[in-house]
Amino acid sequence: MDDSDPNYISWIKKGVELAKLKKYQEAMGCFDKAIAIEPNHVAWFNKGSCLENLKKYEEAINCYDKATAIDPNYAFAWNNKGNCFDELGIDEEAIKCHNRAININPNYANAWTNKGNALRKLLEFEEAIKCHNRALEIDPNHSRAWNNKGATLAALGKYNEAIECFDVSINIDQNYKEPWNNKGKVLHKLGRSEEAIRCFNRAKELVSDRS
Repeated sequence: MDDSDPNYISWIKKGVELAKLKKYQEAMGCFDKAIAIEPNHVAWFNKGSCLENLKKYEEAINCYDKATAIDPNYAFAWNNKGNCFDELGIDEEAIKCHNRAININPNYANAWTNKGNALRKLLEFEEAIKCHNRALEIDPNHSRAWNNKGATLAALGKYNEAIECFDVSINIDQNYKEPWNNKGKVLHKLGRSEEAIRCFNRAKELVSDRS
């Protein structure tokens, strides 16, 4: 495929594969070529996702806005826009975006648990847990929702319940760093230092494996 390829879908597919390899700049070049051929919500969304991975959240939000301007019912873009607002600490806007995604697709588990995360940061713990529970009703094997629920329970001081959630998350995905790290923090608070160290070491191993 060369720069003269008129098929914008081919550019999107190439960009997606490059993004999987974390070659985000190259991937964005492909999405830009796709947009130049045919402005479309999928290319804008994927470019936004690359920018989000590069922690360029405001630029990512601009791309997600382009995507939703083309397709206002593109739930993925609304959810990811919410994630960017969450990273920027603008939690109220994050919740609005996640709500928009949920209104479009009530069974969107990621949007429910992401809304829960934003609510937790606003100290609305009970509402946050309801959101994580809704995500788990939709997908009982959603490892991130289990981790997020555990983090909310830990914020409430319900440490044993939190550990149970982290353990479920780990059992679903042994290579997911966050529940190992969060479990370590809770074990440390409980004075279970040796167990905490093992969890922190496992979290560090996973970071090294992915670097």
